Amino acid sequence: MTVLNKKVAYDVTIMGNGIASKVLLYFILRRYPALKVQVIESPLYPACSIKTTSHVAVAQKVEGTGQLGELVVNSWLAFKKFVDEYSPSGVDRGLQYKNIFKDGIEHYFISPQLFFDWIDGHNFSQSVVRNVAHIENVSEKDGHVILDSRDESFYTKKLLIACGPGYSNLSISGASHDFDRGFVKRPGSYWIASAGNYSSSSPWVYTLGKANLVYRKSEKLFLLGGTTNSENELSIDFKTLIEWHSEYQKKLDFLPSFSEGQVDSGIRFRGPKRLPFCGKISGTQEVYALTGLHKNGFSYPFHLSDLCLKEMFGE
Repeated sequence: MTVLNKKVAYDVTIMGNGIASKVLLYFILRRYPALKVQVIESPLYPACSIKTTSHVAVAQKVEGTGQLGELVVNSWLAFKKFVDEYSPSGVDRGLQYKNIFKDGIEHYFISPQLFFDWIDGHNFSQSVVRNVAHIENVSEKDGHVILDSRDESFYTKKLLIACGPGYSNLSISGASHDFDRGFVKRPGSYWIASAGNYSSSSPWVYTLGKANLVYRKSEKLFLLGGTTNSENELSIDFKTLIEWHSEYQKKLDFLPSFSEGQVDSGIRFRGPKRLPFCGKISGTQEVYALTGLHKNGFSYPFHLSDLCLKEMFGE
């Protein structure tokens, strides 16, 4: 462990480099441009939001939906407002179908890398420092937060954890409870293939049971995925994917054969009662988290970032 250098202290450190981290940084830079911000990305775990079929459903009715329903609706409205105002790259409007291309429901489709490239471009700032390190322990001393990896330590005034809970077995000294308590890993496998000569005026998703077949127009790709029976995020459930592909191919003759595509796996974290964690971690002074976004990773941050930053900075 290296000796801490207080001259290199940051005002805010964000752990993670996925959608939650990028959206939080986007709003921090616009609200608090004078802050010195550090973003730390683990070399061991890629962002959950890169390895996903990534689509956002319309949600407009709040009354009678409860806490989760209200959160889903408010997050979708916040995401829609952002897209309408800034027209980011990598986000397209399309439709969801549950009956072959009839009675479609409005949807947004995200090409994660294209969207991340756009938001990274808008997050470029001389006040942002980026580091790669796998943080194992977090502690607080003399009004500062100390982040320890095996090789070095980082010093910050406020820490915002914006990565998967339990992903790194992070130890947070002084916390009265684990912020990731009750979170469940939800691994999923997906198949991806070139759309070839197929074309459509807009992207779409066709849902059959637990599976979603996505046509990502901006990249001319088909993606087939959903929550599978994999025991962990590194294993691929070939059996389930092949079964899903077979069902879709019976209905869609333009779908490439399974062997023409590639397979991969990803993971999402589901919180207790399907709710994410947003706010200060109990028992700490300046350690906060926005995590457990599950199926709403591309909409929750646009609503919850506001709530999280208000708590962090006492607005």
